[in-house]
Amino acid sequence: MDVPEDSSFFSSNNFRASVLLTVIETLRGFVSIYEGFSSFPEFFLPISILLVEVAEQENMPQVLTDKFQDVAQLIKTKADEHHILRQPLQMRKQKPVAIKMLNPKFEENFVKGIDYDPDRERAERRKLKKVLKQEAKGAIRELRKDNSFLYEVKAREKVLMEEEKAEKYGKVRLFLQEQEHAMKSGNWEKAGREGDELETFSLRYVPVDQKLVLNCGCYIRQEVVENVLRCLIHIPDEANYLAQILCNINLFIDVFILKYCIKFLL
Repeated sequence: MDVPEDSSFFSSNNFRASVLLTVIETLRGFVSIYEGFSSFPEFFLPISILLVEVAEQENMPQVLTDKFQDVAQLIKTKADEHHILRQPLQMRKQKPVAIKMLNPKFEENFVKGIDYDPDRERAERRKLKKVLKQEAKGAIRELRKDNSFLYEVKAREKVLMEEEKAEKYGKVRLFLQEQEHAMKSGNWEKAGREGDELETFSLRYVPVDQKLVLNCGCYIRQEVVENVLRCLIHIPDEANYLAQILCNINLFIDVFILKYCIKFLL
């Protein structure tokens, strides 16, 4: 039917009546299709109630009213047939099970620690689980002992290193104080002899790179001594004065080298 969308036919009563008639005939077809389903009453009874309410509307054509009532009655009839055939819910019938007898079992010549389970596979599995649990506990215990032992060893090594470092630092500091005291008191010969002792002490207690510094210092001091001796040969009148200069230079170089030793040791 070729009718424009804005036609007045779609708002007329004839169009509305034709739509209702088409709906009711379609519903009748659904009733005939699904009447064999056991859930038919639950689906269609609410619709039948709605059909009765629509049929009671005012200004409803008699033809449509009769069709609504006929379909509602058909739905009610089919639903009653299903209700008659239905049976109330019942418990599922099962074969009665005998009560489990829990009579105590006694093993002759019972030995503690032996599993008397008749299922040997289950008993073996239980035994393996027990052994695994014991081994895990033993492994954890050994790991804890090892960690404690390693911690104690590291602590002892650290204490020994600290003591050795403190001892070296104390010896060097004591020697520096003696050198300073000898310099202030004017005892140059003692300071010079202690400078030689410093070389021996330093080369014995410091690493290789620090020995290199001390060797360089000794080489410098040797050059200075040779230059001063040359001056003493050419100028004998000023021997005492040059001797004091030599002691001062010697002591200065010793103190300079000692400072580098302390820095490396720290």
